[in-house]
Amino acid sequence: MIKQGWVPPVSPYFLLQESLWPNEWMILVGCMFLNCTTRKQVVNVLPEFTKKWPTPQSLVLCDRNELVEVIRSLGFYHRRADNIIKMTAKYLTTSWKHVSELPGIGAYAARSWEIFCIGEIGDDAPKDHALKEYHDWLKGMQ
Repeated sequence: MIKQGWVPPVSPYFLLQESLWPNEWMILVGCMFLNCTTRKQVVNVLPEFTKKWPTPQSLVLCDRNELVEVIRSLGFYHRRADNIIKMTAKYLTTSWKHVSELPGIGAYAARSWEIFCIGEIGDDAPKDHALKEYHDWLKGMQ
């Protein structure tokens, strides 16, 4: 549900979401990966993940055990795999209006989606420091 005409500007912060845009689903997955881990760990996993499952349609057909092996280094891999599969299934099959309605999507992913996918910058800064820097930088451009 990328807002037509919205292109988030490239920042000096090189957020993961910037590199995944305009793939809305992959931005959500990337945010789920970043939960309780580091960007460095996520960047090591993303190439294999995106090669095996480039679309949400391909992920819902995945072998869960294979997914677990690909994301194992991120920690909480069983829970992550289950949440990503559930989120993706709902992403594809329900008429959600805001990503916070999807399972496994917390405040960080929801705020990232608002900023990067629909261009809703808002006045309230995100709590995550990197996303806050991007938000403040965007606000300063207005």
